[in-house]
Amino acid sequence: MSASLCFMSNRNQMIGRSGEKRFSLLCTDHDVTCNRSEEDDYGWDKFIEFPPRARSSIALDMQPNAPRALVQVKATKGDQRTVSLKLDNAIRYARSELPTFIVLAVLEGDRTIWYAKHVWAQLIGAWLLAGRMADANGTPPHTTQISLTFSDDDRHDDLLGWMAGEIATESFDYVKRKGNIVQTIGFGERAGVIKATVGSEHAHDIFDLMLGLKDSLKVTRFTYTSERFGIQAREPEIDEIGVLLSVKPYADRGTLHLNFPGIRRCTVAARLYSANDGTHCAWRLDAGGLDIVVGPQDRTRVRAHLKQETSTTMDQLLLFALLQQMPPEAWIDLEMRINDQVLDLGSISMSMGSGTGWPLLTIAIDAMRTVTKFSAQTEPECSMGDVLRASHELGVLGGLIGNVALRLSCVPNSGVSQAFKSMLSFSSARVRDLSFGAVARRDIVSREVKGGRLELYFAPPTVIWTSMDADAAQHHDRISAAYQNELARMTPRGDILAIGDLRLIADGSGSDRPIMND
Repeated sequence: MSASLCFMSNRNQMIGRSGEKRFSLLCTDHDVTCNRSEEDDYGWDKFIEFPPRARSSIALDMQPNAPRALVQVKATKGDQRTVSLKLDNAIRYARSELPTFIVLAVLEGDRTIWYAKHVWAQLIGAWLLAGRMADANGTPPHTTQISLTFSDDDRHDDLLGWMAGEIATESFDYVKRKGNIVQTIGFGERAGVIKATVGSEHAHDIFDLMLGLKDSLKVTRFTYTSERFGIQAREPEIDEIGVLLSVKPYADRGTLHLNFPGIRRCTVAARLYSANDGTHCAWRLDAGGLDIVVGPQDRTRVRAHLKQETSTTMDQLLLFALLQQMPPEAWIDLEMRINDQVLDLGSISMSMGSGTGWPLLTIAIDAMRTVTKFSAQTEPECSMGDVLRASHELGVLGGLIGNVALRLSCVPNSGVSQAFKSMLSFSSARVRDLSFGAVARRDIVSREVKGGRLELYFAPPTVIWTSMDADAAQHHDRISAAYQNELARMTPRGDILAIGDLRLIADGSGSDRPIMND
């Protein structure tokens, strides 16, 4: 029995040597340098180098290297087209930065039929999967054999020409492309599993860490086990005791749409975090001035916060002002949009209770946004304190150009025509280092005489001109010119109540001021 096995082994060995020699001779006939592996410790038999292709249009020091490759040669006689490879060698082929080929020489007398496979994405994935399974099962890779079957599609009569073509096809940044396959194939939504052990009194802290509510957390034990092709490694790659854990939480970025009672809607940029420990889950909505945390278990927290002197976007200012106006019984519907996905986040109610001046601030913020939008300028950032300090001027501007009711009560002089159909005016406000201004017209929809006073009621505005300027003097000249130009255009109608700067009569004192009708 042993003599028979020895004979078969020697015969296979001679067939293998014959295949290697025929491959070497093939390389010689095609001017391909072929170096034999003297010590076959890493599985490859031949290291080949194709003749360089010099290009006269490229400088000598920038000529590309000659194509090179590692080759494992297998040989057989008869109809057998399946060969065996050691798993540890197959993994080396998959991870090798050089192009690697598995060649099968079918010996038919003096004739050789060549089959070959390029170790690329399909084989790389299959062999790395086999390696992952062997690791999970605790099987030594050098004792594990894997099979490789060649089909008619793998037959190449011009073997070396085909190999050179494969290298050329993938030659652009070959190392980077193959490395990317090796580093990414087999990984799904997660690359591994982290287990962090904390005391029961810190059960929520691990969620807060993943939700971005904590910067770090002291854990008694930390392990990380990689996962590939859905299979976890047999042993953790990291296993440490007494670790200060700090993570960078991941959040989906999108826009939060808030539907307030009535018809008011507000949109702000927001981030959505989620955390899951396999048993409980939690999520956090961070919309700047609005922070909502739900979970784990029955934890729910809603917080609105904005520092008075911290600069932020007008979206954030408007959101905070609207939240301050909501009565406790009012519900605000939340909808998050992330790319093309729409998430219904339910509804919230809040009890802020912080004063009665927020509707005016809402008008003020709306006025600033109307000016920048109409003039196609970028909305600047500012603080709530900046808006508060300019709230009266912004309120007048908002009364002129905002979608708010406007009434003018006056005592008409005798002999002055009252056949006005429209009012033309302008107004401006200085917010920090910027001037916001507008010229607008409002049509008169009704009039009443009460106690000797004429009261005019106006339709929503028609905005004619707006601008936001850093130079206050230049802004004054520009808004005055825009007003005069519009007045000149409308004067022939003869029914315009042109009152100039609206701030001159809306000074907040409650007393009458003369209207200098232009």
